[in-house]
Amino acid sequence: IRSFYRTEQMEKLGKNIRNKYSTIIDKIIQNPIICKNIIEINEEYLKKLGYGSNTNPENLSLELTPQEKALWAILNENRQKIVSFDQAAVAVWAGQTDEKYSLYSLAKLVENLRRKIRASGINRTILLTVRRQGYVLK
Repeated sequence: IRSFYRTEQMEKLGKNIRNKYSTIIDKIIQNPIICKNIIEINEEYLKKLGYGSNTNPENLSLELTPQEKALWAILNENRQKIVSFDQAAVAVWAGQTDEKYSLYSLAKLVENLRRKIRASGINRTILLTVRRQGYVLK
């Protein structure tokens, strides 16, 4: 009931705004320079929120280390599925898991990958940690 009430309220508010400011809105729409600026500002704002045009992980162009690439590949292959810590370790360190693998090193690798994802313009969380199990790429 609350969501319906909020939706109804928002619709009424939208109608009131349109009625009150319709002449101003019409002038803005007719001016291509203002429209372009508004669109650019909106896109920039949405990008900060993590909803820019580049929100699909498959479309990301990231500069990754070989280990990050291996982790990214297995996460992408198993989208929406949990990749266990062991699966990730095998993908990243191949035949050297005994010597190089530790939960700390894997966690640091994931931390760096998340940082690079955020730097590419996706601010929402798309790489999740599933406690005691592994990682999931949304």
